Amino acid sequence: MKIAGVTSDASNPTTIPGSRRSRLARWIPLAIVVVVYLIVATQQITLPGIYMDAVNPDYLVVRLLHDRTEPITAWLLPGNYLAERAPVLISLYHGSQQVWLGLPFFWLFGTTVTGLRLTHAMFALGVLVASYALLATSGMRRWQAALACVALAIDPVFSYAFRTQSYITLAPAAWLALSLFALQAVPAQPDRRFRWLALSGAAYGFSVVGYFIYAFFLPAMVLAVVLWSAGASAARATRSDTRSASSSSVDFLRRGRTSSKRSKRSARSARNR
Repeated sequence: MKIAGVTSDASNPTTIPGSRRSRLARWIPLAIVVVVYLIVATQQITLPGIYMDAVNPDYLVVRLLHDRTEPITAWLLPGNYLAERAPVLISLYHGSQQVWLGLPFFWLFGTTVTGLRLTHAMFALGVLVASYALLATSGMRRWQAALACVALAIDPVFSYAFRTQSYITLAPAAWLALSLFALQAVPAQPDRRFRWLALSGAAYGFSVVGYFIYAFFLPAMVLAVVLWSAGASAARATRSDTRSASSSSVDFLRRGRTSSKRSKRSARSARNR
């Protein structure tokens, strides 16, 4: 069975085998994770009080969403505030991706305290969804992956992180999980390994731009690339050997049939004589 041009295989982490009903059923555990976290995230969501770094750099979306605002001093590196509205690099240790990723949610939810917390909850959902995708395609059963993500969703450390300044350090973990998800697809699809490696590298780069601490994972990521690339090469060699063996077998059978036909013709000619 092919889905999106890819042959379905149970060992392939990027495919979803089965009927349409079974494919829809695969989303039920993830839906449970989302519902559980939304219940947690909306508890006392209107309580006042936000520490200054809990809205940094989100406060810069105000100038992007509104033409007329109160004067806002933008605290970021010189030369990184294009047209006095569009931030690029906030500081040497993090970029402005939270501003741009949060922009549509601030437009939807508003730039209030509730809007801020709902937007940060979307960042948390990104971490949970990416973690579920990684776990569910790395050998764990779907219910096991969902259980692990539910445990994370109800963990006060996780939920409180997205109500404090820690959201900016934890949100890029979604990119890291997506990077690993793409890496583990390399052995499963060796013919597309460069595409998956590029996707993995891009996702990891976004995590580092999100916050500098993810650069510390670079040695482990390099090792993972080497190991998974070696697995892809081995899988590709195995497929090549299998194809060669199949071609040889087919060629042998064809020659056998040709020889058999020639023998029958020779026998008929001898009888006619």
